[in-house]
Amino acid sequence: MLQGGKAYVNIAGPYNDLNYAPIAKPLIAANPERITWGSNWPHVARIPGRKVTEITPLAQVDDGRDLNRLPAWTANAAQLKLILVENPARLYGF
Repeated sequence: MLQGGKAYVNIAGPYNDLNYAPIAKPLIAANPERITWGSNWPHVARIPGRKVTEITPLAQVDDGRDLNRLPAWTANAAQLKLILVENPARLYGF
């Protein structure tokens, strides 16, 4: 669906897995015109042993650090602009 342009993929919350590049790079390469980036805010802490229904504290996440990883996953500045500017504008109509 991504390759055919029938779906968008939001690359969000890379703090959940520090080795996110093997996931992000192939998605971007498959169709950079259908990728968006998001911080995944609010960042909910994942606490082992807690039930999904329990209230958990917000996790302290450095969104800037996560955003700074994105250029390493893209082939060039044009792809970066697609992901951060043009694709969200097209998808959300602004």
